Amino acid sequence: MKAIDKPQDPETTKYIKENTKWEDPNDEEWALMEDITDIMTSMKWGVKKRKGDNSRKNVFSDGVDKIEAVILGRVKHYYKKHPTNEGGLYDAAANRKYPELHEKLNALMKLHNPDFTYNSIQLNKNVITNKHFDRGNVGMSYCLGLGDYDEGGIDGLVGTEWVHYDNNYRWLKYNGNRQLHRTHPHTRGTRFAAIFFTHKH
Repeated sequence: MKAIDKPQDPETTKYIKENTKWEDPNDEEWALMEDITDIMTSMKWGVKKRKGDNSRKNVFSDGVDKIEAVILGRVKHYYKKHPTNEGGLYDAAANRKYPELHEKLNALMKLHNPDFTYNSIQLNKNVITNKHFDRGNVGMSYCLGLGDYDEGGIDGLVGTEWVHYDNNYRWLKYNGNRQLHRTHPHTRGTRFAAIFFTHKH
C-alpha cells in the first residue's frame, strides 16, 4: 500500500487539528499582497513539464503535462551534484530573474510572522495537484492564495474526511509533510499560490 493510501493514524489527526489553521492578513499586508499579485499577473512564468522534471513529479494532476510554476530562495538540485551546494541546496536561478518579487514576498512574510523560518517560496499559477505529501519539506508551511478567482484553496485530509481550506487572501498554516493534501479546483479567474516552506537538506 502506498503511503498516500494508508489510513491516517490518530496521533497525526490530533496534530493536524491542533496545528492547521487560517490566519488573516493585517492591514499592512494588503498593499503588499496587491503589489505581488500585479507582478505575478504581468510576469512571464516558468514552465515545468511532467516528462524529465523530477522536482514536481508527485503533484502533477492526471492528464496535465505541464504547469506554470516558479521557485525562489534555496532549492534542491535533482539531477546532479551542484558544485556550490551547501547541504544539498543552492540559490534558485529565479532569485535573479524576479528580484523585486522575491524581495516583496520576503517582506510580506516578515510583516505577517517575523518569527517564521523558511528557505524556499514555491509560486504556482492555476496549478491543480493530485493528493500528495510534501516529503521534501520540514515543519510547518504557509500557503497564500492570490488573484481574482472563485473556489480554489486546499483540501486537506483530517482523519477520514477531506476538509476544504479557502485561503484566498488568507494564510493557511499547515504541515504538508504530515497532512495529505491537494489543490481544490478553482472555477473562474486566475489563481496564484505562494507557499513558504523549509526545503529539507
